[in-house]
Amino acid sequence: MKWLTGEEVRAAAKKSKRAAIACAKKHWWQNHTATEKEMRVFAKTHRPAGYRLCALCWRYNQNNVHKLGRYWCPLKKAKDKTYCCNQYTKALRAFTNWKAKVGNGRYSTFTKKAKAMYDRICEL
Repeated sequence: MKWLTGEEVRAAAKKSKRAAIACAKKHWWQNHTATEKEMRVFAKTHRPAGYRLCALCWRYNQNNVHKLGRYWCPLKKAKDKTYCCNQYTKALRAFTNWKAKVGNGRYSTFTKKAKAMYDRICEL
């Protein structure tokens, strides 16, 4: 698989909201469709479920936004208790569990959560 690079993600984030959404969709689709072998290789040097490869995070979670106490990412809903949506929190937890091989750390759990994240972005 040809994974998105950090440079591609940051360029999309700078370009426009539409480009950031398209890039984020691609990122989460890659997480959903990657084989476990592809993910193991990629995860040695990257954190696929983290903010560094999410163009929406780069677009909306920069420029001292945290210092202002506001987070303007369009994925966040008022009831969400994190800087992103609940689907992100669940996908990140599933990825971490899979990588650490703890609890219910099956790869299929992560790919299902990645699909839920992709679906959430598609709602934008």
